[in-house]
Amino acid sequence: AEWDGIMGLGQSVSDAPEFNIFGVLAANSTPSMKMPVFAVYLGQDIQDEAEITFGGVRQERMAGPMTWVPVYTEGYWQFQF
Repeated sequence: AEWDGIMGLGQSVSDAPEFNIFGVLAANSTPSMKMPVFAVYLGQDIQDEAEITFGGVRQERMAGPMTWVPVYTEGYWQFQF
């Protein structure tokens, strides 16, 4: 795969608030986000489509109902199974 760059989505691990891309988008996007969430879709195989959605979720990409879990380590998107 070719890469253009890496974008971090950590909650509070940025060096400064302006580097927290999700926080900046949630606070300043035009039009504004419907919800302060992002969703990641990964296909089954490397050649399948993948996407990240900001401000909501695409129900048609979901295999079942959404499940919310608490973040395990503050600042990171880690959770326990």
